[in-house]
Amino acid sequence: LEIASQGVGNTSFTDFSKEEQDNLLKQSIVEILDSTGTRPQIFVPPQNKYNEDTKQILIENKFTHISSNILSGESPPFPLHGELLYKFPETDTTGKYSSEQNLFVGLPGNDTYSDAVNSLKKYGFAVIASHPQEFSIIQNGTYTNQINKEQFNELESLIEKLQTDGIKI
Repeated sequence: LEIASQGVGNTSFTDFSKEEQDNLLKQSIVEILDSTGTRPQIFVPPQNKYNEDTKQILIENKFTHISSNILSGESPPFPLHGELLYKFPETDTTGKYSSEQNLFVGLPGNDTYSDAVNSLKKYGFAVIASHPQEFSIIQNGTYTNQINKEQFNELESLIEKLQTDGIKI
């Protein structure tokens, strides 16, 4: 499992100048480092949008990977060596955004597993995205600061199934 940065906020980086993108990225690095002790090297662009300025600031800030959603226009091949910035797009997720609820909601582990296996067959890898919100109990249409144990059990089940099938995580 790897910790990735999404910058600060959820506004597409393409809405910002190169300098603003750099500032948001650096702010996220500090926040992640302070809270986890880990410096991210993977960037997941908000709204799955990025541009040449984004790629340049990622390289300048020693990021090695970018991962937007496969549906946002990423297409193979995905080189495994010789790149300054590797692209490994998200191919599935443990939850999805519900526009009706304006919330991230968790998915069953079996659904994520099936998508991961299909991605492995199609691309040779699977990138499964998780959002912390999907593991929070929702009350009255709002996230609480309480763990959704049922969704954690789905994640645990997914990991166990991948391991049982000999799929390297």
